[in-house]
Amino acid sequence: MVEKYPEVKTVVADSAYKTPHICKKVFDDGRLLYTPYKRPQTMKGGHEWWKYVYDEYYDCIICPEYQVLNYSTTNRDGYREYKSNPQVCANCPTRELCTKSKDFVKTVTRHI
Repeated sequence: MVEKYPEVKTVVADSAYKTPHICKKVFDDGRLLYTPYKRPQTMKGGHEWWKYVYDEYYDCIICPEYQVLNYSTTNRDGYREYKSNPQVCANCPTRELCTKSKDFVKTVTRHI
């Protein structure tokens, strides 16, 4: 499309095209990208997404029970993964609202 329509300055796309690679390519070409809003996905009946707070200074996530989820890795889709300490989560009073994981680990993903 870039070769066929070089004069285009604005790109409107479906949310399926809202990937890190496509966004970077569009922005690097000096164009604007408009995609629909995608709601944060949380576990049904669990803690709301806004109760997990990102701490920019320490680069960690703080859960609703005020425990730290430390940075673990960046996945291939460009999201940073933060994981909880399983020893802390095993005794958490609201663990059932947070994770159903058998190893008691909560994982939060955040786009860089």
